[in-house]
Order: sequence, then C-alpha cells, then structure tokens
Amino acid sequence: MSSQEIIFKALFKRLISNVNEIIKNTPDLIRKEWELFQEEVEAEINRSDSKEKPNKNEEYMTEEADINEDIVEKVDRIRAQISDLSNEIEDELK
Repeated sequence: MSSQEIIFKALFKRLISNVNEIIKNTPDLIRKEWELFQEEVEAEINRSDSKEKPNKNEEYMTEEADINEDIVEKVDRIRAQISDLSNEIEDELK
C-alpha cells in the first residue's frame, strides 16, 4: 500500500468514527437544544409579563396621580362656585 492509500484509509476511518459519534449524540443534542429553546421562550414570556404589569410603585404613582387630578378638579369647581357666589353677592350689594 502506498502512503497515500494509508492516509486515505486513516482519514476515512476517522470520518466514519466522527459520523458514528454524531449519530449517537444526535438525540441528546436535539433534546438539549429543545430544552434550551423552551427555557428561552419561558424567560421571554416572563420578561413580557413583567413589562405589561406595572410594579407596585408604578401602580401607587398612577393612583396618586389620579387622586391629584381629582383634587385639582374639586378645587377648580370650588373656585368656580366661590367666584359665582362672589359675583352674586356683588350684584345684590349694588
């Protein structure tokens, strides 16, 4: 046998060995990739949920802003009533 034939046989045996190893490990690799994919999807869902749900501080600030708006509206109504009463009193005094 020539040196080229020996090298070719060695490469061929190595290639077959690598292919056999890949074939043996393929189910495990597929399972691991599937598990990794599921974990990534679950993590993304959790990130999406946390973005959609405001945290307690944000809820408190929103409620506080709503309360402040209500108070401002009440104060504006009271000022308008005082202004109306003041105008009526001035009209009666004339």
